[in-house]
This record gives sequence, structure tokens and C-alpha cells, in this order.
Amino acid sequence: MTQDRSVRVLGDNTEPAKGAWLGLAIRAVLPEPDDAPELPVGEAPPPLAAFLDSGLMSRHPSIKPYLNHEDSVDLTDEGTLEDLAGHGTVVALIFLSAFSAAERVRYEGNVVNIKIAGSDGRGSKASMIAGLEHLERLQEKYPERRIVANISAGVYGTTFLGQPCRGRCRVCRTALRVADAGVLIVAAAGNAAGRTTCPAVAGLDKKDVGIFAVTAPDLPFAGVGDFGSPGRLDAHPWLVAPESAGDVGDERAMDPDDVAWCRSALDGLRAAPADDGDLAHLAGVLHERLGETDAALADYVRGARCGHPRAAVAAGRLERARGNDDAERALYDLVPAAGLAVAQNNLGVALRDRGRTGEALRAFELADEYGEPEGTYNLGCLLAATGQTVEAEKVHARAAAAGDGRAANNLGALLEGRGDHEGARAAYQRSIDLGVVEGHTNLGRMLLTVDPTSERAVQLLSQAADKGATSALLVLAGALLEQGDAGQARNVLLRAESLGDAGASFHLGILLREQGDLAGAAEAWERGAAAGHAGSAHDLGLVHYHAGRFAEAKAAWELSAALGDHRAVGNLEVLARQVRNLS
Repeated sequence: MTQDRSVRVLGDNTEPAKGAWLGLAIRAVLPEPDDAPELPVGEAPPPLAAFLDSGLMSRHPSIKPYLNHEDSVDLTDEGTLEDLAGHGTVVALIFLSAFSAAERVRYEGNVVNIKIAGSDGRGSKASMIAGLEHLERLQEKYPERRIVANISAGVYGTTFLGQPCRGRCRVCRTALRVADAGVLIVAAAGNAAGRTTCPAVAGLDKKDVGIFAVTAPDLPFAGVGDFGSPGRLDAHPWLVAPESAGDVGDERAMDPDDVAWCRSALDGLRAAPADDGDLAHLAGVLHERLGETDAALADYVRGARCGHPRAAVAAGRLERARGNDDAERALYDLVPAAGLAVAQNNLGVALRDRGRTGEALRAFELADEYGEPEGTYNLGCLLAATGQTVEAEKVHARAAAAGDGRAANNLGALLEGRGDHEGARAAYQRSIDLGVVEGHTNLGRMLLTVDPTSERAVQLLSQAADKGATSALLVLAGALLEQGDAGQARNVLLRAESLGDAGASFHLGILLREQGDLAGAAEAWERGAAAGHAGSAHDLGLVHYHAGRFAEAKAAWELSAALGDHRAVGNLEVLARQVRNLS
């Protein structure tokens, strides 16, 4: 079943990024005048600076002169290019602040706003990929201009079995294509030590491309591509939205330059109209990052009174931290019904993530009542997760009828789970009609359970695979084996393996073993083990064991055990006893 697919600015299972430091990166990687490519006539055209983020505040006095409206695009469902979260605007301010007034003139009319995240600071893999593809089109439109893209966001990409991406997920592949077209990408490497976000991962995997993974040296991870920023982990702390950062800031812990720019941004905001909710919310974010929670609360409340739902949520969070739960609820009375729906959905997500399920359900119910589609979808997901499947079916059915393909796919899973295959077939087809790739996979899989030779199932799974769903390839390979076409099944598994699916290596090894090609099977399992697949490591150990290569078997089983395969633990015990007896 499809779960809540909304993600924070960074994407799946991530938090908003620390450590963009874009201005420093641009200075480090843009060619000096002597190194710049020569043009037939005239001077080199000014570069375009593109921001893939939560949008930009077009009325901000330090942003307005630099915006390129013609090439900006909203890739969310909010219907506005405005930054309703504050993240993208602050990142752009950091970038512009790295240049002198004379240098900034080159960027007047040359800052492109590519909005991939909404007012709740969440985007998706799809919006990230769409943003990267927009960069590619811009480079085609302006072949003579240098395009520099800042992505203070990312996705903790994984393979089908949950292993970290190695630069071959759809996000990374798209970024590599865009970089190959000539776009320079500066991507935040993420917040988690030991893990790197996509597309920054692509800068690590292929260091000769124009993708620069940026982080702070104090935050260890697999390594950066061509550039690692100076500074401390707490530099530019306002890049992290307060809702996900945990602790508020402290000016004493901030770099003096950061404090100065934070103060400068607040000075610029003082000239903003008092009834501008967007800018009131941004002022609250900056005050909170300086540790000035009283001023932040006042700004957030001012934004809420202007009808800004995210400001109301932020003010409610601060009131809740002070134990004023009633004040938190009262803040939503300041938000018009349309904004209240968004605010209630945001509140529901926060409550759900904290394990406060009952309160989250009520918040989602209110969001649904006020007509917020994400609230309806999240309500259905949470009802299903808590075992209230009858109610979940009703909610998902309403959402599917209103055009939510994710809900239609979830409805199909619920109906299939209780044996209503006709209803499930209709629901999955509805999700397919609405463009949900998982609908192809699920309908194809279900049809195979009824008829293992279903040509319609093979067609659906092939369509899902063409859309990038590697899980569909595994199901398709199984269908082809059922139909006796082992050769085509092998080709499908090789295709899935080339797309980074470690499970495909495991199943390919089984197929080759059954065909008598033990050497080929061992090679496939070795690739799967290297990609972090426990079953592949286990079966590779068996090959080594039966060949008398006990040291290799021990190493393979130790890896398998570390990856969670309990069979390998028993095998290691048997091997240890056997080695002792031989000695």
C-alpha cells in the first residue's frame, strides 16, 4: 500500500538541508574570466542562478530586482511561485550576500525560481526530477550561458530493498544528464552523518561531472565530489525550518558573519507591509534562529492574523512548547477556512510523526472537512495504518473520485486485501488513469495471482518498468518464468540490476543456478552482496563453502549476518565447529 509520499524539502525520509553555502561554492567553481569559454562577439553573458527549493518571495526587497519571471516555474500544486515556507528565500539571500554590490548587478533579472516544495516544506521525488528537467530545457534555451543550480534539498535515495543509493536512482540519473548538458549543480549533501542525499550522491559516484556535493567538514559522510565548504556545522542555521530542527538557535553559537546577514535580512523585512503574512513568517524564522523566541512568536502571530497558515502552525508550536495548548488551538481561528485546511493537515502530519495518533486523526478529519486534498489522503492512510480499514476505504474512495490517484491505488490494496478483486481491479485502473505508476505494478501483480499467463499483466508491468518502477521488473521476471520464458526473464532481471536493484541480482543468481550456471550465479550474488543484499551474501557464502573456500564463505556470511540474515549466523557457528574439528 502506498503510504504518505509527501516529503520535506529534502525528499523521502529526510529533513531540510544544512550547509548549502552556495555563494562560497559558486566562487569556487565558476570559471575565472580567463578560463571562461570564448564567445564569437561581445562580452560573456551573465550567468543564470536557479534555485530548486520552496519558491522565492517576489516582493522581498532584496530578491525582487534579481528575479527572472519568464523562466521561473511552479512544480507544486499550490498554483503560486511565492515562497510560503521561507526556506528558498533565505537560501537565495545567502547566495546574493556572498557577492559585493557591484558583483550582484550581474544577477539582476537572472535568478530563476524553480519551486519544487510547498508551504509545508515538502516536495517529492517527482517534483525534484521535474525541476532538474526544467534546468535541462533552460540550458537548451540559453546554450551560451552558464546556468548554476542551487539545490539546498535532496532525497535520501534507496534501492528497492532499502539500501542507500549509489548514484543510480532516477534523481541522480536525471541530475547526471542535466550536468552533462552543461548545467553546474551545487547540491546539499544532507544532515545525517554517514548518509548523503541525492542528487549530491551523483557527485560522489562520478567526480568528473559538474555536480558539487556541499557539506560542513564537521559532518562526516562518504566524501564530497569536487567541493566541500568551509565553516562549522551550525553555520547558516536558519536553513533548517524550525519545525524539524528541534532546538531553537542561539546567536552566541553562530558565526559572526551569519549573525550579521541574519540581522541584515531582518532590517530589510522591517520595510515590508505589516499585513504581509509571507514576510511576517520569514521574520519569525529568522528571529527564532537567533534564539529570540518572543520576537519570533510575535512575528508568527502577526502572520497568522494575516491568514498565513504556516505562520499559525509555527506560532502554535511555540505556544505548545510553553505548555499553552489552548493558545495553539486558538491560533487556528485567525486563519481563514482555506488556510485552516492546510494548517490542520500540517498539524496532523506533525502529530502523526510524534506518535499522537488520535490527535492526528482529528486534525486530518478537520483538514478533510475544510476541503484539503492532502488531509483527505493522509486521513485515509492513517485510518488504514490503525486497522480502521472500512473507514479508510470510504475516505480513499472519496479521494479517488476527486482525482487522487494515490488514494485510488491505496483503495485497490485495501479491496484486494479483503478478496474483492473486481473492486480492486477498478481502483487500480483508476489510479493508472490518474498517472500513478504503482497502479500498473499492483494491477499486474494481482492479475498474475489469478492467471500466471496473463498477457495484460505483462503489459502493465512492462509499462511500470518503462516509468522507472524497478519493483515491477521483478514481478515481470516472475511472470515470464511462469510462462516458461527464462531467457526473457533473465534479460528483465539484468535490466533491473542495471537500474540499481540489488534484489534483481539475488533472483538472477537463483535463475542461473537453476540453469546449471553456478559460476554465473556466484557472480550475480557477489554483485548483490556488494550492493548490500543479505540473501545474495548468504548464497554466495554457500557457493564458497561447498567449494572448500572457508575463508571466503566466512566473509560472505559475516556480511549477510550484519545485513540481518539469521541463517548466516547459524552457518557461521557450523563453520567454526568444522574448522576447529579440522585443526
